[in-house]
Amino acid sequence: MKKSLLFSFWIIFGLFSFSQNYLISDQGAVTTCSGNFYDSGGASGNYQNNENYTITFTPAVAGQKIRVTFSSFYIQEGFDGLIIFNGASTASPIISSGSMYNTSTCPNGAWTGQEGFSFFTPSIIESTAPDGSLTFNFLSNSAFTFYGWQAVISCYNTAPDVIAKWDFENAVKRDAITNHSSFLSNPYTADDGIPANINTAGLTLCGGATFNSWNQGYSGMAPESVNWDGTPDTQYWMITVNTAGYDNLKLSSKQMGADTGPGDFRIDYSLDGMSWDPVFSSITVENNWTAGIVNQADLPAACNDQSTLMIRWVNTSNVSVSGGIVEPTGTNVIDDIIITGQPIVTVAVNDPFLTDIKLYPNPSNGHFVVETNICLDMRIYDLSGRLINSGHLSSGHNNINMSERESGMYIVKLISENKVSKLMKIVIE
Repeated sequence: MKKSLLFSFWIIFGLFSFSQNYLISDQGAVTTCSGNFYDSGGASGNYQNNENYTITFTPAVAGQKIRVTFSSFYIQEGFDGLIIFNGASTASPIISSGSMYNTSTCPNGAWTGQEGFSFFTPSIIESTAPDGSLTFNFLSNSAFTFYGWQAVISCYNTAPDVIAKWDFENAVKRDAITNHSSFLSNPYTADDGIPANINTAGLTLCGGATFNSWNQGYSGMAPESVNWDGTPDTQYWMITVNTAGYDNLKLSSKQMGADTGPGDFRIDYSLDGMSWDPVFSSITVENNWTAGIVNQADLPAACNDQSTLMIRWVNTSNVSVSGGIVEPTGTNVIDDIIITGQPIVTVAVNDPFLTDIKLYPNPSNGHFVVETNICLDMRIYDLSGRLINSGHLSSGHNNINMSERESGMYIVKLISENKVSKLMKIVIE
């Protein structure tokens, strides 16, 4: 696999996948939601001079959009360029890098240069086009070629998933709750959501507030509560949900109250039920369904990917909806609680030898060892991209002699039989 050459003392890892490989020189239109995307040199070669190739990726899943994640990028800055279009053709809007070289093979907005050294190299490119497609046009001039790029193609959902939702429209579940005791012992569970939450994640009341009855909600029936006249910041509605595998979480809810019910609320979250942090600092509830509405509020990143997440709507004062004092019979109703999120996108790394290779000593005097538990092909490049050494490594300890080379940094590329590659650096002193 390809990796840009970084002046760093860290070992560089790429993103790898044993799926379909697509070269920009394949050209045409591809419908997919997975695969590896390379320049014309593929996984192990350089691109060529005087290229002009165009390829379009369209999502294979309706309603999704293409995402391309670059793990390496190295083309001649200012002279070779990858132009990316947000759509199905080169007539689509350009996703600009901000470059302003304005040459015939590196027009303004082209992605160009070497990862780690240029401001104009891509990382993650996502389509926002209606059809979810991305188009790539690569241009190279007549001088110098480099490693090009490696990227992983995937698709992402544009519409968030419902992680948990309470609309309280299930009459069977409502009928099982007739008083506060049954509300606590048999909580009303989520009506919709992911399998971990639907008919599992429950709504409860804490701190002295109690369930009173089922009453008219925003749409249909909803739980009504009383006894909110206790100490502020101790009484609240609470849900417990599972957000494992999801990020970009958003929360919606609706509340209303009687004139003598609580008028001030805050939304908090907790991962352990003991330490609480605010999400929405102030909600003013009125005797209507116009105020007291939270619409797609962003949940903090700490809420992402959690097996247990608690969210509460806590009363923050003794001031009633009408501006007086909250009374024991003053009611509060909650409805349409919804948490949405996006599935966390991960690029699978299926590379059995990534953690099994050792290169030492590093830095070295030109004599060093590559230790591996499988047979590998080896290629060594200088920082200009010139191949200066190659050979085959056996399983075990392999002694490498580069003592005749000038001091500096070199790139060691190791390639397995299944063409998965790893790049490491060696410093010669």
